[in-house]
Amino acid sequence: MKNQIRRFSATEVARDFSHVLDLVERGAVAIIERHGKPVARIGPAWFAPRRVSECREIPWSRPSTTPDPDFARDLQQIIKGHPAGEPPAWD
Repeated sequence: MKNQIRRFSATEVARDFSHVLDLVERGAVAIIERHGKPVARIGPAWFAPRRVSECREIPWSRPSTTPDPDFARDLQQIIKGHPAGEPPAWD
């Protein structure tokens, strides 16, 4: 089902939105059409954003990348200048 594109009329979606969400939850993309023309796309949600600590580890965990030697220091300065607060509820 992943990456499958399914087309629905607006009427079909209004009648059985739960079915459309079930398909999207399994990885499909739903194109909603009105009068035969696409007007909306519903797809799987983006993954939750990564924490900064996870981002800092990515370059070192991939042998094909060469991290900038000042990356960690620059990132710490960015973090200090923009406190994140509480993580989102979905994290």
